[in-house]
Parts: sequence; structure tokens; C-alpha cells
Amino acid sequence: MKFSEFREDPNKQYEKIKKENPKQVQNLEDLMEKYKGLSKQELMQEFLKESKKQKQSGELDKNKIENIKKTLTPFLDNNQQQNLQSLMDLINND
Repeated sequence: MKFSEFREDPNKQYEKIKKENPKQVQNLEDLMEKYKGLSKQELMQEFLKESKKQKQSGELDKNKIENIKKTLTPFLDNNQQQNLQSLMDLINND
């Protein structure tokens, strides 16, 4: 295996993030529970609606979007990373 292909164990990464940011992780887990029954299309609509709302209120900017991407990327495979990038592009251009 090449060093560039090495990926840390996602469970260990999650536990580290959870220990460092317990409140944010709990909020994320609550959101996941809230949205778990939605279809992909419904989830996308909710995601874009909430992102737009947060951008308008000043709670979401390009730096925060980039931090979200950096946080999520280690947990995703290549296809999911591409989908995340597409979402981030939509949010940034909205």
C-alpha cells in the first residue's frame, strides 16, 4: 500500500472528533436521526434549504463550508467525496 492510500480507521477518527467536540457531534447525531427516513431527493432539498437559511443569517460562510468538507472527507469513499464536492459547490454558488 502506498502512503497516499493510507486512511485512518474512521471509527477512531469519529471517537477523536466526538471527544474534542461533544456538543457538535451530538447536534450532528440529532440531525442524522431527524433526517434518516428521507429519500435522497428530500434530503437534498432539506440540505439546500437549510444551507441557504444559514448563509442568509451569516451562520454559514465559505470557511465553515470548507471545514465541514475537511471533517467529513475522511469518512467517505471516492464517490461520496465527489458527491460532497458537488454539494459544496452548490452551496458556495447559491
